[in-house]
Amino acid sequence: MRREARDGNKIGQGTVATRLILKGERAVRKIDIDEYRQIFLPHTEKALQLAHDIRKFEIDLYWKRATYFWTFIAATFAGYFAIQAGNDFASVYVVTCLGFCFLWAGIMSTEGAALGKKIGKSMSTY
Repeated sequence: MRREARDGNKIGQGTVATRLILKGERAVRKIDIDEYRQIFLPHTEKALQLAHDIRKFEIDLYWKRATYFWTFIAATFAGYFAIQAGNDFASVYVVTCLGFCFLWAGIMSTEGAALGKKIGKSMSTY
């Protein structure tokens, strides 16, 4: 069964709904499936390699962020126990709030990275 595109052209098995902007021209034209394969299939290996490299880079950044936040949280714990021995309530409160802020920033950083990954995956399907 054929259906019509918004511009009135038929969309069926022989054509691809994707439009290609030709280099050096301002015209937009429809291309068929064979021409689409001829243009884009040779570049799939490079595109997949690039996507893999970007993914490795994102994982590396994740572990760097996690290391920084865990270092800050560990330093806060050490400060908390060192100050608690002196029974200074104000200092303990400040260090506790600081630790909570580091923990919250780490959680939000992880959630933001997960959201970015989800958005990236949804955009890569286009």
